[in-house]
Amino acid sequence: MQQEDSCERSRDLISRVKDSSFRLTCGHCSRELIGQVEDLIVDAHGLLCLNSTVGEGDESSNNNCTDTAVWFLKEGLWPDWITQQVDESGWTKGRLSCFACKRRVGAFDFVHGGQCGCPEKQLRPPVQLTKAKVDLKRR
Repeated sequence: MQQEDSCERSRDLISRVKDSSFRLTCGHCSRELIGQVEDLIVDAHGLLCLNSTVGEGDESSNNNCTDTAVWFLKEGLWPDWITQQVDESGWTKGRLSCFACKRRVGAFDFVHGGQCGCPEKQLRPPVQLTKAKVDLKRR
């Protein structure tokens, strides 16, 4: 029941952001962390979440593996500040901090990874931003 509720909330958010341009900012200092997130935020299976095609028969609109606590980031499209922090850790495991105020905004784990909660047990993307620590804002 709780998973269904979280999926429904995620679908509602996706329908609200459809055909819009959004950015992520630090929840503490409001500095822009990521300028355009539509092609970067994915669900636990790596499917785009904020893409304008979601809800039009897109596979991710029916996905039950949307974690409501974090934004997963598609590998290879990270901004420089994330790549730098991942490089400094030796591509292992660590925290992501805002480049401006140094507050924690997320994490990454290339060592253990994590599995989604569905029967497929797919590995989630290794880089994530905590929704409670960042703000999704309309451009």
